[in-house]
Amino acid sequence: MTREEKREIRIKIHQVIEKDCKGCPIRYHEQAQMCNSLCPVGEELQLLASNLIGDDYRLQRKKNKRPEDVHKGRWNEEEELYLLHHMDLYPTDHLAKKLNRHPQSVYNKIVYFRKRQQKIIC
Repeated sequence: MTREEKREIRIKIHQVIEKDCKGCPIRYHEQAQMCNSLCPVGEELQLLASNLIGDDYRLQRKKNKRPEDVHKGRWNEEEELYLLHHMDLYPTDHLAKKLNRHPQSVYNKIVYFRKRQQKIIC
């Protein structure tokens, strides 16, 4: 991708944010991550950004295809510890990419950890 093409994509991203996101109530709340996953404008921005950085994982996810190199099966202790320490800091998609796991698998594990924490507290 040439420099000019990248510049055009960045300009397009800026235009979309200025036009559609300026008065959005979701964007200015604590739930800013929802903007990326639920909002059609957020999806458009993610698609533009994936073109900019060449993020094939997001494009495959968009087509509902599972990347072939995603790890399946039991979680090892290292993966669980990483997830425990980072699940409140990063979105599920980012964690899935770092752990080489499917986003739904990471989400399910986070739900499991949170249920366990509630039982321990009670």
